[in-house]
Amino acid sequence: MKRTITKVILLLYCLAMAFILWNELDDHPAKVALKYLRTNEKTKLKDQKQEPVILLYTDFFTGPWYLRWDKHYPCRFNCKFTYNKSVLDTANAVGFHDADLPLVLPKRTKSDQIWFYFNLESPVNSKTGDYRNIFNWTMSYRTDSDVFTPYGIHEPLSCSEALAFKNEAKHRNFAAKRTKMIAWISSNCDDSIGRYDYVQKLTRYVNVDIYGQCGNLSCKRGSNSRLSNDCKKKISKYKFYLAFENSLCQDYISEKYWENALENELIPVVMGGADYDSIAIPDSFINVEDFETVKNLADYLKYLDQNDTAYNEYFQWKNMFKLSTPYTYGCALCTALNSRKAKQPKVYSSLLDFWKVNKCRKNIKMK
Repeated sequence: MKRTITKVILLLYCLAMAFILWNELDDHPAKVALKYLRTNEKTKLKDQKQEPVILLYTDFFTGPWYLRWDKHYPCRFNCKFTYNKSVLDTANAVGFHDADLPLVLPKRTKSDQIWFYFNLESPVNSKTGDYRNIFNWTMSYRTDSDVFTPYGIHEPLSCSEALAFKNEAKHRNFAAKRTKMIAWISSNCDDSIGRYDYVQKLTRYVNVDIYGQCGNLSCKRGSNSRLSNDCKKKISKYKFYLAFENSLCQDYISEKYWENALENELIPVVMGGADYDSIAIPDSFINVEDFETVKNLADYLKYLDQNDTAYNEYFQWKNMFKLSTPYTYGCALCTALNSRKAKQPKVYSSLLDFWKVNKCRKNIKMK
């Protein structure tokens, strides 16, 4: 009887905390993303009157778009994606990927057609020209994009998941079997923000193993810029991962944080231009900009290396959140086209102003 009462109390507590937590996150990008990126909806809306046609006018880095639009990633809505340019005059939406934008854009003949600009790169590495009064929507990791398509999202655990992890956490040491300190995978050594120089200075105080062209270690490259199983196996021995972005730009948090570090249960040491406190998972990362000097950061990492209790604090977020399936961009776009948003006229007077102007910082502060 006492056990039953205890379980009921725990369940009620769990439901109350989940409700409070989710409502506190009302404006959090993760909640906004889930609004569009839900993939576990098995029922189709009865009021969907027609199936929007989406023309993918350009390639995606000279290949097919990575939309995750198939039976493995069910969506609440139906849409038809096509590369057939013969539907240009009739399609509901036409997509253009930044890196593959043609020198001359096609002529628009349908006034209510939505032209959207898709980009997952930072402004520093974008082709974006000064397109005026052409694009209706943007589709990117930027939280103010019309279709929010981040590199990763997180959502609260269900009550059963929270209780299960609470029991697991009592017996798990996330530092166990991780005998190495810091890993960094990079092949872009000539960046403008100074991250390579930062890493070189960090190596004066603590050991950093560098994979890729910037170091002397290697692991096989995976598909779609994701880590291969070979890389995952190698970095599983480390406690920290340097999730250093290639530029310091608004909202830009890439797979370095979400996948390379969090999915492989390393603590991400982050460097970037995004507001990590607003976008990333609370208490899941170490920000280099919270330390006055590189040596201060190194000393803190060495402290965590020697203190498993303090190290494990960076995984307590798993009591509340879980990583959700990223890259379900097809569903995000299709959902937006079936929403009220699609009926509201909009055009960017200057895409360059929205995407590039004053959106990045030049370099990281380093002492």
